[in-house]
Amino acid sequence: MPLSDITNVDSSDSDDPVPTNPIKNLILKETRPKSNLSDDDMLELFQKTFQMVGKKGHKSLVRQLWAGYDVVEHVGLFHKRDMQKALYDPAFISCPEGIKLVARFVPQIGVRQTLNLIRRAILNKATEAHCRNYGQLALTNYFMSEVADEAVRCPEPFCKRYYDMLVAFSNEKASKPELDMTFGAQVMFILDNNMSVPNNVVRLNAERLFFLVFPLIHQDEEERQYSLSKQFEYVKKMLLDDCYILRAEAVRQTLKLLADFWNLFPPNIVDDLVKDRCIPVRLAIYEGMQFLIVVPGCANALEVALKVICPRGINDSNAKVRKAAAALLAIIRKHRFIKLTDVVTKPEMMARLAIEQDDEVAKELVRALYITCDPEKETFDVVVYKYVQTLANVSRMAALNYFRLVYDLKLLNMETAVGYISRMTKFAYRIIRKNGKTGELLTDEDPKLISAKLFLDCAAVLSHSIRKDLSEVTDPKIKVATASLISMQSKLVNNLLEEYKNSSLVGTLTMLVSWFPRKHLQDLAMECLEILDEPDLTADHVSIYAEVVANFDIGLLFKKIKKDLAISPDDLTFNKLSPVPKRNKKADKDSTPVQKFTRSVNLLKFVLRDFTSNSYITSNSSDCLSHLEEFYEKLEIVKSVIASRILGKELLVPDKLLFVAFEIRQLLPALIFKCQAEAKQYCAKKEPFVENMCADLDWYNKMTGIARTQFGGDDDVCIDITDFFISLTKTLFHVSEVMLSAYNFNEILVPKPEKEDGNSSTASMDSTNEEDLISYPEKISIIILSFCQKFSPSDLLIPVIRMATVLSEFEYREHHHNVKKVMTYWPKWFTACFERGEVLDEKETPEALRAFWKAFSRTECFDSDAQHCVINYIVITLIKTLIDVAEEEMTDPRGQDYQIPKNISWLIHKFLIREKDVPQKIHKLIGTLVVGNDYLHDEGLSLDMLLVRLGAAAQMAILCDPKLFPVKKRETPSETVQDVLNIIDEETQKIAEKAADDDEEVNRRVQEVNEILRKPQKMPFAEEEEERGNS
Repeated sequence: MPLSDITNVDSSDSDDPVPTNPIKNLILKETRPKSNLSDDDMLELFQKTFQMVGKKGHKSLVRQLWAGYDVVEHVGLFHKRDMQKALYDPAFISCPEGIKLVARFVPQIGVRQTLNLIRRAILNKATEAHCRNYGQLALTNYFMSEVADEAVRCPEPFCKRYYDMLVAFSNEKASKPELDMTFGAQVMFILDNNMSVPNNVVRLNAERLFFLVFPLIHQDEEERQYSLSKQFEYVKKMLLDDCYILRAEAVRQTLKLLADFWNLFPPNIVDDLVKDRCIPVRLAIYEGMQFLIVVPGCANALEVALKVICPRGINDSNAKVRKAAAALLAIIRKHRFIKLTDVVTKPEMMARLAIEQDDEVAKELVRALYITCDPEKETFDVVVYKYVQTLANVSRMAALNYFRLVYDLKLLNMETAVGYISRMTKFAYRIIRKNGKTGELLTDEDPKLISAKLFLDCAAVLSHSIRKDLSEVTDPKIKVATASLISMQSKLVNNLLEEYKNSSLVGTLTMLVSWFPRKHLQDLAMECLEILDEPDLTADHVSIYAEVVANFDIGLLFKKIKKDLAISPDDLTFNKLSPVPKRNKKADKDSTPVQKFTRSVNLLKFVLRDFTSNSYITSNSSDCLSHLEEFYEKLEIVKSVIASRILGKELLVPDKLLFVAFEIRQLLPALIFKCQAEAKQYCAKKEPFVENMCADLDWYNKMTGIARTQFGGDDDVCIDITDFFISLTKTLFHVSEVMLSAYNFNEILVPKPEKEDGNSSTASMDSTNEEDLISYPEKISIIILSFCQKFSPSDLLIPVIRMATVLSEFEYREHHHNVKKVMTYWPKWFTACFERGEVLDEKETPEALRAFWKAFSRTECFDSDAQHCVINYIVITLIKTLIDVAEEEMTDPRGQDYQIPKNISWLIHKFLIREKDVPQKIHKLIGTLVVGNDYLHDEGLSLDMLLVRLGAAAQMAILCDPKLFPVKKRETPSETVQDVLNIIDEETQKIAEKAADDDEEVNRRVQEVNEILRKPQKMPFAEEEEERGNS
């Protein structure tokens, strides 16, 4: 800001009386050297000082001015405009002598004009140091109360600069108690006027002012007691303020003051605030308590408060509050006078650690629970055993979480961690050893085996934590200990794996060795490969042993899968006429094709789902790509087996295994495409697989034609085939949803299948005629469209809707015309399912419909015709439902005893009402039906049936009002609903005039309709919802 603008300040207050006060005179009283400078020399020095602003030697000139200036002799010597420049210039008051000099100018400039100049400097973004110099100036000239008033009334962010000015008073009053008597009364007056104002910003500023100057203590005993009691009332008022921002700031500042003035406050100040419903308030308590822990004098009161707040804090619903409470416990653990277990017991902390989902909170709890122990001591084994058992007595998850995080927090070094793992492995082996001479193995329910599993699980978790740092270890002592540990664990696993191969201990043993270097896994991998040939292994056990083999060499798994898939579809089909094959005596126990097929499918399932295997396949794509392509070709037998199942043949494999195999065949192209992209063969080899995927869809269409002949049948065969086909369709749609979300298949076109007349299409992959080519997404859209029929099973409604949601994305805009047909037809399918009494999922169905509506509304096909078609059919169908119910008796939907029909609840309250502008369109449609349609103009209807239709329309209009039901409210004007009810009222009066006076049925119907129309539009629970929203 130019200095010419600064000096254009109203000087009408230049004659302000200079305040006189003994305290001010005490502050201004300084000893300084004498100077014999003349007036001309002073003027020349003053001008030279302005010229040297920002240059070296400026402060020396300011000191010379201060030494030569006399408030009596040189009054009126300097021009007022020059004194204003000196006041505004930050460099002029950057030293103590400059502040004292400018303080001499203030009586001549005027206090009000000085405040205006300070205000302009603050608006011009004055720095914090500049504002503190102004604060010293205000303190020197005794207008600190004006600054305090500006700080309270000024908006953000300028009020912070005024608080920087008030720091001078806060610092000075500690060394000069007489300032409290002078300025304290004025500050209390400002606080009295601003603590109860309605404006939250002003109250917040007053609160900050209070905590900045607290405590204001008078020398007189009575005055001091009265002042402190008043200040405590302010604290209580701020801690219970309605605005949560003020409460949070008050809690934080109060606890900070407790660290310095703890003997002034009551001890139970946090008892109620720890239960506050506002998260920042509760968080401020635990953050502020950290300031009190370092004060030895308040240890007794602090311990009482911690026993109240800490058990509640670690179980708070908010993660930030739990983290602050747990961090407070970690600090208490190192306290000299407060014992942690007296504040919160270890079982309570362990129970919280067991269920804690936030890692940051769990880390703080581990810090609080950590016990220091030295591996070199003789008591190390006892400490480890007892501590793990203590954790296990509370929860197994507590022990696993503890050892998962304890090394990452650097609480254990590498040597101590290896010692922990070694001891826990030894404890587990001692427990698992056979019981004496009997030689009996422990069962899964045996407490000894459960305890041994816990030790091994903790050892495995801690082993994985140190794995990343193990390669960087240079200490020979740790290397020897690690090698000894690996040797010991290898022997333990080799001894126990054969004995407990079918127990729950297998997963723990394999996880224990998964951190070994590859050279130590060869013998174990070969043993697991032999165990995979066992016929009685479950799918879970197959995955466990396959993981060990894959960690050593995934090529061994590929060879076994390739060998097991060398079967034909006839081997999996039951045929009574076929001779029983001769069994080879030298063959293995699992030589049957069914067992081979089952094992190969389970291994492929593991390869697709295991993250480590996927990473290895992707990184070695050139070696694994040929194997994956061969698996995809060999799984072609699944289609033949499924076809036999749909034709009614008996199979030797369960249906669930067939669905898994079919899913794997459909998902294998995704892994193949990923490997092709890594091997830079993506564009060259993707088209054949897409063509095979389209061929699978053509095969599915043929199976659909066969299965649909069984829909609706009552015999067991029809029901069985229908259920099988529904599960197959769900699997296909789920896989197709994944594939379409991962890749864009619009780029690749394949020839259309053979025509119905038997003539094959002449199109080829290089054909330029697009009419003879089709894409994978288009085939999927045609399939889902074929299910949009009234007799389609209800179990396929949600899969079809979800598949249509995926096709509504922008990438598949070429197929949105088929998706539009699904959008316009699904209400008929939904209605047909309700009429047949078929069960639909109450949660998934509305969610799928909302997601479909939201996705399709972003497409170019979402026009007014599509909306009108859906809304029109739904509204008319639901009104028919209400008419059927109202023929017996019409009741008000706003009554407590009214039961809303389930289809209305799903389609209206859980779907359409939540969409933007839809309720208004529904009410407009109801009004059109009542006035201009054949809804009321059917000549064959009696008067009482016309009134029933009017009552059903009124019920529908009320049920579609979002403001009357506890759903997400939209901006729907109440006048729209009232207009519809007014139209219905007019039609009711017309029918009532036509009826005879003695027609009891018509009069009863008129009364029922009038009760619906005349009743105030207020639901019984609307007031509770409104109060809950306001609170």
